[in-house]
Formats: sequence, C-alpha cells, structure tokens
Amino acid sequence: MLKWQEVFSKNGLPWRDAETLAEPLSCSNLTQLKSFLDAVHIRFCLVKPFQETKGYPLVESRELLPSFDNDMFEHKELPGFAMVAFARQLHYFSEIFQYDKLHPVITEVEGVPCCPLESQVYHQNLETIASRLPRLHQDVFRQQFRTADTSLLDTYPALVPYLCSMDRAQVLALDAGRQFHLAGIFASFPSDIDSELKRFGIRIGKFHDKRQGRRIIQTALLIQRSALVSDPNRRPDGLQQQLPQRAHICIFFCDRDRTH
Repeated sequence: MLKWQEVFSKNGLPWRDAETLAEPLSCSNLTQLKSFLDAVHIRFCLVKPFQETKGYPLVESRELLPSFDNDMFEHKELPGFAMVAFARQLHYFSEIFQYDKLHPVITEVEGVPCCPLESQVYHQNLETIASRLPRLHQDVFRQQFRTADTSLLDTYPALVPYLCSMDRAQVLALDAGRQFHLAGIFASFPSDIDSELKRFGIRIGKFHDKRQGRRIIQTALLIQRSALVSDPNRRPDGLQQQLPQRAHICIFFCDRDRTH
C-alpha cells in the first residue's frame, strides 16, 4: 500500500518532505487552489488517518445521499473542519460572517518582504491561531511556527493538524497581490449548512434524481475528498460497497457569481 507520505508526491507540488513545501506556492484562481487543497486534504485528512487509525470507520455509499441529519462529527477521533474560499479580497467589517483575521505580509513585485512590521505581523497571526487551539497544543504550535508566516499557503500543509483541532471554519481569500492565503480562522457563518446545501442543490438542478443528488453531495459538500467518488461519470451503484469515512470536511469555493 502507498504510504500517506507518498500520496500526491508527484502531482507537481514542490514537496520537501511529507509536511512542508520546498519553495513558495502561488495560487491565483480557484482551480489552482482546489487542486492544492485536494492534494493536502486527501493526504492529511483521509489517507493519513485511514492508515494510522485502528478500527477506521467506514461509510456506505447510500449515506452520501440527503438528508444530512446525522452529526457531521460523529467520529471525534478523525480530523474535521469547515472552510470557505473567496476569489476576492475580504473586507473585515463588511463581511456577513465573523472570523479572526490573519494578516498577510505586504511584498514587492519581486517577492522581497517590504513590510516594516513583518515580525510583528508573524507574531500576531501566530497568537491569533494559538488562542483558538486547545491548550495542550498551544506551546508546541508556538514553537513550531515561531518564525513562519502562517498566512501563506506554503505553510498550510503543516498547519492542517492544528486547524483540524480547532472549532468553526477556516477562510481563504485573495490578498493585495491576487494570491490566495489563509485569511482567517474561527469563522461563524450565518446559515445552516444542511439547509443551505439542499437549497443550493435544488437551485442548480442537481437534485432531480438520486444519481444527480448523489453527485452534488460528492462534489459540492465534498463528503468524500478522494478519487473513489470524485468522478461524476461513475455510476453511483458502481461505487465500492464501503468507502473510507470522510474527514468531516465541508468546503465552499466562492467567486462573485458562483459557488463551487
């Protein structure tokens, strides 16, 4: 069996080792961002716990259909999180949801840091994230990321274990240079996810029958972040009888006109 450290090791990302990237990462559109997140989330939130968790729970394919009335965090030992990604810059006081803001360091075109308060920004972001972590993780987190820019996508793979132990949602958005970064944590959305997803599926015409209903759950809700269910052309009854339990992941990709 392929080890979790080797999953997506040859997908074009500049991996230095299992958890860190060897060079800066640039994601300027939702397609690039989704490709990056797919690799990171499948590696750390599906394959890693699948290989390391004794008695890993399985889910039957019929559980991927509405309704989603069950507790999304039924298996507390598995990683889980919610996320929203915006293809625009955020305006903290104008957004309709609340979140803890992370500040990107301003850079020149050549990529040379020019922020006079660079170290202070790093420290503020570090403390913002640490304050939302369980107490037992805080000291280790501060030590590990004491010199890192935690808002950069370069740092995101190493952050995933900590973000998965945090309540509420992550927020990704574009910075002033039109690059995606981790823009916030601990976000509270003013909606009920279950009802929103059902209305979204009906609105875009994906709940006309069971097969299409299942597709929207596989793609929009991202119940399974794995190749087993990511092919929209595969017949639902062709899915394996039991699939790896998803890592409690719910992600929305948003631009001005569409939600992905």
